[in-house]
Amino acid sequence: MIEIEKIEKTKQKVIITSLIISDKFCKDIIPILQTNNELTFEVFSGFYKTVLSWVLRFYKKYEKSPKRDIQGIYETETSSTKYKVADAKLIGEFLQSLSDNFDVDKNYNESYAIDQAKLYLRQINLDLLQKKIDIAKKAGEIEQAEEYIENFKNIEKQTEVFDSVDFFADPEQVVELLSKKRKSLLIVPGEFGKFIGPICREDFVSINSPGKRGKSWVISEIALQAAKQGLRTFIINLEMSPEEYIQRLCMNILGEVSYLEGDFEIVEIPYFEKGSGDKFDIKYKRVKKYGISEEKIAKKIKSLRSSIRSGLLKILSFPTNSLTVSQLRKVLDDEAAEGIFADVCLVDYADIMQAESGTEHRHKINSIWGGLRGLAQEKHLALITGGHTNKSTFNKVIEQGDASEDYRKDNHVTLSIGLNQTPEEKRAGIMRFNIPFKRHGYFNVKDFLIVLQNIKIGKCLIDSKKMKNVNYKNIVEGEDE
Repeated sequence: MIEIEKIEKTKQKVIITSLIISDKFCKDIIPILQTNNELTFEVFSGFYKTVLSWVLRFYKKYEKSPKRDIQGIYETETSSTKYKVADAKLIGEFLQSLSDNFDVDKNYNESYAIDQAKLYLRQINLDLLQKKIDIAKKAGEIEQAEEYIENFKNIEKQTEVFDSVDFFADPEQVVELLSKKRKSLLIVPGEFGKFIGPICREDFVSINSPGKRGKSWVISEIALQAAKQGLRTFIINLEMSPEEYIQRLCMNILGEVSYLEGDFEIVEIPYFEKGSGDKFDIKYKRVKKYGISEEKIAKKIKSLRSSIRSGLLKILSFPTNSLTVSQLRKVLDDEAAEGIFADVCLVDYADIMQAESGTEHRHKINSIWGGLRGLAQEKHLALITGGHTNKSTFNKVIEQGDASEDYRKDNHVTLSIGLNQTPEEKRAGIMRFNIPFKRHGYFNVKDFLIVLQNIKIGKCLIDSKKMKNVNYKNIVEGEDE
C-alpha cells in the first residue's frame, strides 16, 4: 500500500508539473479534467488539488500554462489566511523544486507526456467505475450498477498511431501539414553536425561499421552532446559492463587515458593546420596524459551538471541478447511515470537485442530494427543505434546494402552513418565518415568527412573536415576511395 501511494503521488506530481510548464499539455489534458469532475477529485489529493485549481483558473483566463507566473499566484494566494501554514510550505517546496523548469524549453517531449497522462487517467477512470459498481452491488442496487456502466464515458486515448489525410477533399489539412517543418532536436557541433544534418524527433539513426571499429565510441559521443544540449538522454548498454561504459565516458570528458590515477602515457594527438591554398594539413602534438582522477571527474561532472540544466544522461545496462523492444518500451514508460520523458535514446546496439518474433536469424534482426523505428515514432524521440556491416567492408567503403545479417535494416533507418578506416588510417588516428543512406535531404555516398581521433584518451571526434579540404594523401597511403 505504501508503494502504491508513492506511485500515485509521483504521477500526480508529474501531471501538475506538466500543466504548469507546458501549453500543449494544458490544451490536451485540461478539457479531460474539466469534463470529469469525479475523476479529477479521485486523481489529485492534498496540496496538488490546490495547485491544480490555480492552474485551471489561469488557463481559463489566458489559455496557456502559468510557467513562472505560478510563483506570483502562490505568493498572492498564500498571503491570505485561508491556507494552512503546513500546506503553504509544501506548495512552496514543490514550486521551488520546479524552478529550473518553469520556462519549458523547446525540446520538452510534450507528446510523450500527454500520452502517458491520458493512459493514467483512463486507468483511474476504470478504477473509479469499478469502485462505484462494487458499492452498488453490495447494497443490492443492481440497476444503479448497470446505469453506471451505461453512462460510463471513455477518456480520449493516447495520440493516434496513424494519421488520415484525404488529399483531394481536405486541402486545408494538406496545407497545414505542409507548413509543419521538421524541427531540429539535436545538432552535433562542428563539421560532423553539418555533414549529417540535424537529428529530429522520430528519426532512427544507425552508426554502421564492421566489428570493433568504434561504433560505441561514436554513440557515446553523440549521447554526451545530446545531454549537453539539455536533452533527456538514455544510453541502453548491451555490450559492456556498467563499469566499462562509465570509464569510457570519463575518458572522453577528461581526455585522459584509462590507467589508474598517477600513471601516464605520451600520446600523439592529431589536429588540423592551415596548409597551402584552401587545404588543411594533419599535424600531431605529443602530450603527456595521466590516468583518470576521481577528484577531477567529480569536479567536471559537477561543472557540467550546472550548465546542462534540464539535460540528463542515464546509462542503463542489460546483458547481451536479453532486451526486447517491448521491454525497452516499458523502461521508457517507467521513466516517464517519474516525469522523465526521453528525447534521445541510444541503443548500443540493435543487433544484440532479443527478438520477439521470427524464426530465422535474419527475420529476427529485421523485426528488432522495425520495432525500434516504430518505438521512435510512438515515443516521439530520436533513436540512435549501431549496426554491423558485412565482412567486405573491412576493406571497402560502406554503401547501401552492406548491412550484415539482413539488408532490410537499411529500410528502417532515416540516416545511416558509415565508419570507414584502413589499418594505416587507424595508426594515424584518422577515420572517414560517409552517409550510405539519408531519408531527408541530399547525400552522396562518395562524400567523406575526415575525422581525427585518439581512442587512447577516449576521443573519437577531436575535429573533422570534409575530405576535399584536407591534404589527406600526405598522411595516409593506400586508402580506398
